[in-house]
Amino acid sequence: MKAKLVSEKEYELVRLISGLDIEAHITRVISTGKVRYHWHKELEFVQVVDGPVLLHTEAGSVTLEQDDIFIVNANELHCYQKVGVANDILILQVPLKHFQAYYPKISTFRFTGRHIKKEDRAVYRKMAGYIAGLFKSLAKKEEGYQLEVMGVTNLLAAHVVRNVPHEVVSEERMMTNSRNLKRLNRIISKVQDRYAYGISLEELAESEGLNKYYLSHFIKKYLGLSFRQYVRRLRLEKATDLLIHTDRNKLDICVESGFSDYRYLCEAFHKEYGCTPTEFRDKHRALKHKAERASVTFGDQYILMSEGDSYRIYFDYLERAQKDSIL
Repeated sequence: MKAKLVSEKEYELVRLISGLDIEAHITRVISTGKVRYHWHKELEFVQVVDGPVLLHTEAGSVTLEQDDIFIVNANELHCYQKVGVANDILILQVPLKHFQAYYPKISTFRFTGRHIKKEDRAVYRKMAGYIAGLFKSLAKKEEGYQLEVMGVTNLLAAHVVRNVPHEVVSEERMMTNSRNLKRLNRIISKVQDRYAYGISLEELAESEGLNKYYLSHFIKKYLGLSFRQYVRRLRLEKATDLLIHTDRNKLDICVESGFSDYRYLCEAFHKEYGCTPTEFRDKHRALKHKAERASVTFGDQYILMSEGDSYRIYFDYLERAQKDSIL
């Protein structure tokens, strides 16, 4: 299942694993700037393998320290940002539909006390143990491992429901959230289609039948950026993608990313990254080369590690954690 993301072309974070609809991988966070929010229907478990890392959600920002676990609710806007050097996080995404037949009310839960630290030994160790069990089963792929994965996933869900504080979301609120996300998706699609050629807030508001001031507030609330900042961010991301993955010259990059002059591109890079576009290209190509086995790179923001690298990184981490008596 593809995630509903701020840019599906650039952020396709959910892959199927043997038809189980469960995603498990290591993501390397390489962005220093606040990245664009994304969301998906799955419940997401995040464990910091090499941290700390900064997590932004609708509720605010939180620093996740080494070993911390955090639960991102289904359809919750969120994004990750590195602190210092590049950070590795374990991502486990579980569709709530797996529990609908025998525990349907889980879809109405919104987990609130979801920042799990190792100091809370009873809750943390059991949750981390279930996550480790899932990864081990997925790595070994022994006969019938799919049954084992689903069994451990159910145990993990039961542990969360029993031990993590949560609120019950009303049907009315769920419908409102759904409408807002659909509107956000339409707005994002329209801006992404036209950001390189020019689009105004007034045009966008008219297409949605909204007052431009309301739309401005809506975009700021759900994307964490003003309309102008969002358009600028899209142009920057297109430019960074071309710099890292192509040999296009600076004029072509300006045209394709929507910058009218190379000076404006340089100004944007200096403000966002503290370097010139050329320096950015050299630095991030070297970083990408170090992770050349990664499945996907997302501009200047994430590297989604391949299945083999994900298991290697996680099991190295697991060995250290066990030596330190964390697990």
